[in-house]
Formats: sequence, C-alpha cells, structure tokens
Amino acid sequence: MAAITRRDCDLLVRAIAARPAPIYANRVAALLQRLFRFAVDEYLVPVNVATKLRKPGIEFSSRSEEHREVKPYSKDEIRVLWAATEPLAAAPRALYRLGLITGQRPSEIAGMGWAEISVEKDEHWWTIPASRTKNKRVHRVFLSALALDTLSQIPRMGDEPRVFAGWRGKRQLAALNAVVFSRVRARSKPRHAMRDTVATGLAACRVAVNDVSHVLNHSVGLRVTQGYQAYRFDAEKRVALETWDRELRRILTGQDDQADPGAVVPFTGRRR
Repeated sequence: MAAITRRDCDLLVRAIAARPAPIYANRVAALLQRLFRFAVDEYLVPVNVATKLRKPGIEFSSRSEEHREVKPYSKDEIRVLWAATEPLAAAPRALYRLGLITGQRPSEIAGMGWAEISVEKDEHWWTIPASRTKNKRVHRVFLSALALDTLSQIPRMGDEPRVFAGWRGKRQLAALNAVVFSRVRARSKPRHAMRDTVATGLAACRVAVNDVSHVLNHSVGLRVTQGYQAYRFDAEKRVALETWDRELRRILTGQDDQADPGAVVPFTGRRR
C-alpha cells in the first residue's frame, strides 16, 4: 500500500471515468480517500495520497435543472411498460410490475419472501426485514388490490421461501431489461426509475410529502426525533398506496385525463 502514489490513484479514477462511468469514478475516488485516511490513522502509511482527489463526475445535486435526468416515466411510458411485461412469465412480470405498484427498491422486491407477507385485519402487508433495507430499518409496505392480484399469479414452488426464486441473476435481468425498457426513453437505472415514478405520482395525487417519504422508506425529520417515536405510519402508507392503486388503474385504462385524480384524497386512518 505504501508503494501506491497519488498519480496511481488519479490514473485509476480517470480510467473509470473514460469508460464512461463518471459517477462511479467519483465513488472510487471517495473510497480511496477513506481507505488511505484509515491507513494513516492506523500508522500503515505516512500520508493520505488520495486526499482531495479530483472527482470527474458531476453529481446529480450539482447539475442544473435542465441537465438533470428526468427519471419518472410518463403516463404513456407506464402503459408501454405494463404492456411489455404482459408476455413474461408470472414471476418476472410481477418483479417489474411491483416496482410500479409499490415504489420499493428493486433489490428489496427481488428478495421478497413468502413469509414476509401477512394479513392484519383484512389488510395485506409486506414486511421487509432490516437486513434488506437501505437504512437498516424494518419497513412495512401496504399491498393494494393491484399488488395482490400480481402476486396471486406467481406459483408457489414447494417449500421455496423466495417469491422470485430463479429471477435474481444480473445477467438474466439484464436480458429482460433490454426487452421491457426497449420502447421507453433510456434511464441510467430503469427499474429504479419506477420508484421515482411512484413518488411523483403520489405527489401529483396530493399525497403529503412526508407520507411519500414513509412509503419509500426514506428518513423523515430529525434523527433524534426518529429515535423517540415508534409510530409506524401504517394508516398513512395504506391511504397513499390505495390512492396510487386507483390512479395507476386510471392510467392503464386511459382514463387519467378525464378528471383531476388529486382533487380529493380520502383519509380513513387516524393520526396519532
């Protein structure tokens, strides 16, 4: 490690940026800085050769609005994506459609287990364990009628605990992605863009931004406050996803332009 020079680090980052993968190059530069900072703290090397290493990529937050990627799919694109998944087998079809229905991360959907789905007071919930969530917190997802219908078409394979057994390989999904997303505008992360689509759709339906964050399992408010309160916001998430279920059905049937879907958002849950 002591033989690595600053020039070595710079050449590595530049080579990655030239692939081109500029944002990935930024991540490698940050990793090198952290690695050498640790090495200095542990007296393994005398100096951090990667400190303030130039990052060639322009981060999303630093881009002007006109240069930012428009991630959410339009209503026409949603219909195209839904139709593109129709010829697929039940499991891979659900793998994509649940992204548009629930707005959860692709990796969390791919890792879904049958035991994570439960029924509580005639409501179906999908509980994602902390080991699979990005923020390492247990996350409960309300399963709307559209989600249940999608899952009901997947055959159970004996004692197999995973819902999408056999459909998690990157090469296998890359081939499916090429088919499913071939007729929509290219996104850097097409499956993750479904998450942006749900967030944008919920906001368009007048769902409060905090409730959208709870649906997506994003952090809301101060960390100190999060440590004190134990309310799960299930009622808010249920109303939000039921609202999106109705709007998604309207989009898929071409009725989305006939009236304002966000004029009234019914709320039957009680805030605490």
